[in-house]
Amino acid sequence: MRALDAVARQIVALSNGLAVVLVLGIFGVMTAQVVARYVFNSAFFWADDAAVWGMAWLVMLACAGLCYEWKHIHVPALVVALPRPAREWAIMLSRALSLLFLLVLAWYGFQVVS
Repeated sequence: MRALDAVARQIVALSNGLAVVLVLGIFGVMTAQVVARYVFNSAFFWADDAAVWGMAWLVMLACAGLCYEWKHIHVPALVVALPRPAREWAIMLSRALSLLFLLVLAWYGFQVVS
């Protein structure tokens, strides 16, 4: 289990690093777009699309780290109200359902792309 956790931490670190690079890239593209449009009176036709796609990828990359570190928004009122054994089962069930949702989302995304 420790080996799996180490691999998961490496994946999260990689996705966080890629997210930082992506934020800097989006910032650079949008800055270049503003300068080109207002200084040179010309625009890059691809800049808006690149920024939109970059933000979509940014959300997906950031979600990996947030879900792993359990830092996404959740309201644990029901889980906290449960007795200890039921609380553990509720947490495992919520994680299993989250994983199932992500797998279905990945499958659907693969179907759309292919």
